[in-house]
Amino acid sequence: MLTAPAAADLCARTCAQTGCAQTDTANTALQLEASRKECADLKEAYSKMAGSLWRAEQVIEHLEGEVAELKAGNPPPQRKRKSSTSAATTPASSPAASPAGSATSDKPDKPKRERVPKELASLPVQFGGVPFFDYFGITDSRELQQKLATFLIAKDNDIDTAEKRRVATNQCKFKADHFLQLLWTEAPGTPGPYTPGNVDEFFAFLMRRDHDDMGKKRTYHSHDHRIGTWLWPSRVTDYDSFRHASNKYIARQARGAMTGVRAVHGLYEIFKGNTKWPVADRTPLDDAAPSVKKRKVHAESPPSSEEGDWSCADNETGDEDGN
Repeated sequence: MLTAPAAADLCARTCAQTGCAQTDTANTALQLEASRKECADLKEAYSKMAGSLWRAEQVIEHLEGEVAELKAGNPPPQRKRKSSTSAATTPASSPAASPAGSATSDKPDKPKRERVPKELASLPVQFGGVPFFDYFGITDSRELQQKLATFLIAKDNDIDTAEKRRVATNQCKFKADHFLQLLWTEAPGTPGPYTPGNVDEFFAFLMRRDHDDMGKKRTYHSHDHRIGTWLWPSRVTDYDSFRHASNKYIARQARGAMTGVRAVHGLYEIFKGNTKWPVADRTPLDDAAPSVKKRKVHAESPPSSEEGDWSCADNETGDEDGN
């Protein structure tokens, strides 16, 4: 009969001969598989949170713009409700009943938007040799617009009609242009906040919100204010000047630039492997497709031998500010 020490020694030798090491390897493999699954789940959760954060930032940006306009004494325009009674025209109000030369409109003339040239010009845009662009096969601004539109339309379930896809595609042109101009801008500072054309440094700086010089009662109230100061230093000297009614165009351009930065950052997250490309059947609407407004006009017009120009270059719903 074996004593206790002898039995333990025999068990150890038997384990070594029969493959206890294989059991340890199997356990390690199971742990590795569990870790990989947990990592995949975390990445998926991060992707969903990033999408929610992006939509929330859009709402915040819009509301901040309205608040700034209200503080500056320029309330945002309100949409007029159409009433059934307003459609009826009485003889007294009809043009025929009005005296000649006395026909006037109650609506004031809409002032033309002042365009303020940038005081800090960007460098020539380059695509070749930039890893971010090479990854997506982007060689010009048009391809960036299409790639960005494809991504944003697939990402947002609310873009579920042809008209919404057309609008989103148009707006992506201005988002892409704003991003490229800012990426290749030699921003002030020694050293500068990022190297022109360096996408990693660019997003590392502009996607941060915890800069020492940014916040209430600091040099820059926000990145919008920062960009306004960079590009129009003689017009934007502090946050009050940024919000002033005379600089409304500048504020819209600065906010549009940051909208473009946040939009392209979604592609950057895919490039870095932090999220996956959204799976959806929705795609950008080709430029040749007509808008709803143009389709209605075309339907009411007599047929002609030449087809109308359905180009979206005029950007009927999106404006040049990228908003």
